[in-house]
Amino acid sequence: MKLENYQILKKYIFLGKLNVINTEFEFEYSYLEYEAKHSVKFKNTNTNKLNKLKLEGVKLSSSDINEILNMSNLEDLSLKGTISKDVNINKLESLKKLSSLALGLTNENIKKITEFPKFIFNLSNLKKLECHYLDVSTIPEELTNLKNLEYLDLSKNNFDSLLSSSFNNLNNLKFINLMENKNIKGKVLTNKNLEYCFYESNYNLCKPKDVPSCLGISDFNYEYPDDTNSDECQGDCYKFKYCNDSEDYNDPNKDYNDISKDGKCGENYRRAKCPAGQCCSKYGNCGKSDDHCSIEKGCQSEFGQCGSSTDTEKKISENGKCGEKNGNTICPSGQCCSKYGHCGKTDDHCSVEKGCQSEFGQCGNSDTSKKISENGKCGEKNGNTICPSGKCCSKYGWCGKTTDYCSISKGCQSRFGECSNSSDIEKKISENGKCGEKNDNTKCPSGQCCSKYGHCGKTDDYCSIEKGCQSEFGKCGSSTDTEKKISENGKCGKDNGSTKCPSGQCCSKYGHCGKTDEHCSIEKGCQSEFGQCNSGKNKEKDKISENGKCGKDNGNTKCPSGQCCSKFGWCGKTNDYCSIEKGCQSGFGQCNSKKTNYKISKNGKCGQDNDNTKCPSGQCCSVYGYCGKSDKYCGKGCQSEFGECH
Repeated sequence: MKLENYQILKKYIFLGKLNVINTEFEFEYSYLEYEAKHSVKFKNTNTNKLNKLKLEGVKLSSSDINEILNMSNLEDLSLKGTISKDVNINKLESLKKLSSLALGLTNENIKKITEFPKFIFNLSNLKKLECHYLDVSTIPEELTNLKNLEYLDLSKNNFDSLLSSSFNNLNNLKFINLMENKNIKGKVLTNKNLEYCFYESNYNLCKPKDVPSCLGISDFNYEYPDDTNSDECQGDCYKFKYCNDSEDYNDPNKDYNDISKDGKCGENYRRAKCPAGQCCSKYGNCGKSDDHCSIEKGCQSEFGQCGSSTDTEKKISENGKCGEKNGNTICPSGQCCSKYGHCGKTDDHCSVEKGCQSEFGQCGNSDTSKKISENGKCGEKNGNTICPSGKCCSKYGWCGKTTDYCSISKGCQSRFGECSNSSDIEKKISENGKCGEKNDNTKCPSGQCCSKYGHCGKTDDYCSIEKGCQSEFGKCGSSTDTEKKISENGKCGKDNGSTKCPSGQCCSKYGHCGKTDEHCSIEKGCQSEFGQCNSGKNKEKDKISENGKCGKDNGNTKCPSGQCCSKFGWCGKTNDYCSIEKGCQSGFGQCNSKKTNYKISKNGKCGQDNDNTKCPSGQCCSVYGYCGKSDKYCGKGCQSEFGECH
């Protein structure tokens, strides 16, 4: 019996038994229906011929592990779920043919496993390894014995570990992901063949002067994946310090934390320590007041001193003066105390280089090199731009004035704008469709934008930052009109039910979806609120086919409007040309898919191995299943079914 589609078995899952016969068959326990108390068992029926097994959301017992051991020809194994206390996972060492292994297991009480599975060290044929949800502090150096390893994903663990230089000896390694761990210390990997490397920007890592090319791919913005743009990183998306050639970065006993030079400290500021005698507050600021030093108020002892207040007698300045010479008064929240004892927010007040007194107010490095944001974006990931005066830079890099932007507890970035501990006075919600300062400071209802002229709405005219959207009185960005339907007939715009074009397509002046210059050129009337639009600068790159041929192998020519470019490079309109499942090249014409229920990725991952999620509009799905915009995502191996491809 050959099973073409394992999805038909979902209704039988709760029987708990399954005969596996076909060696190509992959059984996946449904995420939508799983309960940890259920288990999956196999009958000994030709399971020794199975070469690929994927079990997710299941509860594994010792008998289940023993059944898996009978599958001696397994090459690809994925186990994600819970395991019983009596399970010895290291028995899997006998599966010597494994080339791909993915583990995401917890104990029955959902506690994380506290020991790295040792059997992995002896799987010499492994090329791909994923391990998640471990409560282990150290990355085991034994992994460097896996000389065939090409793909290593150790994200979502609890590592607070040195990254040993011995991992540079894995000459075949092309991909490594160490994100979502507590801290990784030492020196970034410099393997010559490494194409993709993912770290957190606050890790205690340094980089060599000859920066590895893989650092040109940025870490993912999980809340706003559209903001991920490795093309803007100019070859280095991580602002790690440069390594000192005279230092040993392979010493596990070394303190890799830097001393803060800008008054910032703690987990969210590259784990910097405060200077001697200062405390690191809950919100990552160095100082000596009770707000900084009180353990009850969240003082971070790992990054400075902590204890009871050493400055309880300090008063808040009421005359703009501060410091020891002015009665030990401290500046009001958000202000800096200058070298000469005056409160303020300018570079002369706040620059550490110019003598800012951190124990009597905030301090930060000179911001004279930082540009003022002109598009509503701010922060490190947006060119170190700071918000205009009076605005705050949110956790996600947007300027505004509400609590979501200004609250320190919600991640306000004080280096790029104002921040506040207290909640802003709640603005009233507009009841008449008007908003903004000129309309009693009213905010638009949830999901709506406040236009330049003080009206609430959801189209690009209301929501576009370039057109004056007021972010403090509503949402801003590209059109947030989630109620717009996706066009199913190739028509779009206000005259066609306000339908939007499918991802990657443009809505022409006349209400038709497509990708040609006639559709996408702003100069020719492209409607940006109903699809993508481009300026006419790139017209020469998009040649229209005149001989019915298209694609990369035919001079990168595109098919005429309304036609599809087939897998073999021919223009047409039938299913053989337009079906994504049959290889339609979406970069050179229209494409359709029978699968219209793909979810949009919210964590930067995509493709068949990631629940068939698609990348957000304008991004590509790489061969390894990650969303991005550079050639490493959009070029060789790009999965056109789950995003754009070039």
